[in-house]
Amino acid sequence: MSTLTNIYTKKELSQSYINLISYIILLVYAGVQIVTIRDNPLILILSVVALIFLSFSFLKEGLNYFYKDAIYALTQDCDPTEGLKKLQNLIKYDVLRNYRPSIWVYNELAAIDQQDLEALKTLTSQELSKSSRDFILINAYSLYW
Repeated sequence: MSTLTNIYTKKELSQSYINLISYIILLVYAGVQIVTIRDNPLILILSVVALIFLSFSFLKEGLNYFYKDAIYALTQDCDPTEGLKKLQNLIKYDVLRNYRPSIWVYNELAAIDQQDLEALKTLTSQELSKSSRDFILINAYSLYW
């Protein structure tokens, strides 16, 4: 529990609990609908769609936890090596590749902290480094190093 309170603020933690309760209620409801109502194909299809959306919601929450855990290791524990190890879980389970920009930024910051100039050169030459103003700023700061 102390890990969660280190990673999340009180507001984020309470929102996560509310989300979890909502997910459980929807999961139970969809499960009951699938088990009890077999003669109405529309309800069956809607329940299966709800379960699919729930699985993606659980995946999003898990990925968010992995990312916040890696950020905590980089910023609070000041351990970029441990943070990069934790980031591997995020990379492994990010099947939709939604965290690709965040992973790039994290790798840039970790490379700066580790003073790894070769990694910075590689990261600054990637196409993502030219996609938005924020990334251009981070890229320029990395090139400064």
